[in-house]
Amino acid sequence: MAELLKHLCSSCGGPLIIDTDAQLYRCPYCGVTYDYEYFREEDVLSKGMRALKEGEFKSAMEAFDFILTKDPHDFLALRGKLLARAKLMSIKELNTPSTWRNSALGAVRPEEEAEAAAPEDKEYFDKIVEIFKLGKEMRKADKAVTEAQGEKKKLENHFYAVANQRENNGIPVKDLDNDIVMINPVKALIVELIVFVIALAILMAIYATTKQMIVPILVVLIVMGVFMAVTVVKALDDKSFKTELGDTNEDIELKDKQIKELTQTRDEIIANIRKKYVEIKQIDPELKAPAQKT
Repeated sequence: MAELLKHLCSSCGGPLIIDTDAQLYRCPYCGVTYDYEYFREEDVLSKGMRALKEGEFKSAMEAFDFILTKDPHDFLALRGKLLARAKLMSIKELNTPSTWRNSALGAVRPEEEAEAAAPEDKEYFDKIVEIFKLGKEMRKADKAVTEAQGEKKKLENHFYAVANQRENNGIPVKDLDNDIVMINPVKALIVELIVFVIALAILMAIYATTKQMIVPILVVLIVMGVFMAVTVVKALDDKSFKTELGDTNEDIELKDKQIKELTQTRDEIIANIRKKYVEIKQIDPELKAPAQKT
């Protein structure tokens, strides 16, 4: 098809000559003739393909529609119209994951071109339909990954908010009057440590002066008391933190697992898109590698 744009014979590939008397193009090698109108349509097709590559999709659509009024099965016009409707400048864009993230592609139905294609082009357009279906699946999977990541972010924000509130405001405990007061666990532990050091220093000074055995006993009791106080404060701190967090930690872990599974599903779809693109590339006249000369 592409050779016709250069006014070459579609049968043998030879360069055509102009027969001014008959007002047509003639192939001097195989005798096939083409009228001027034929190549005028080819010029329109060429303009449409150029407009497509420049992103002028409206102009491209008009050109391809003109060709399709003459030949509803024209391969290049059908392919060009599909790309123009999808606002794609090249069939190569079908191999790019970012292309399929465009939600506007969801409104494009390549089945229209597949139904209009000639029998020999059906395989090509059927593969286009398949890759569009895969693209729809990828958009859905990509959206699921994004939503799951957003939900995880909310859980993490809640975790950090609770942690910051605990650090700044302390934990709620009841005092002797059964009233709720806020105790900062870090500050409480520091105060207990300071009191312990001061008490220990005083008792050691008394013991050095009096040598009374009651002093070591008091030291042991103070150590035990401080240890118990630290244990209680730590337990209250942990309990308060877990109560405020609820199942946040577990939810974050579950969300992480979900994100990994969704990402794996999306990546598998992308791999299938690329496999389908390779199949399209093998039969697309614009993309397939030229035959090796022997």
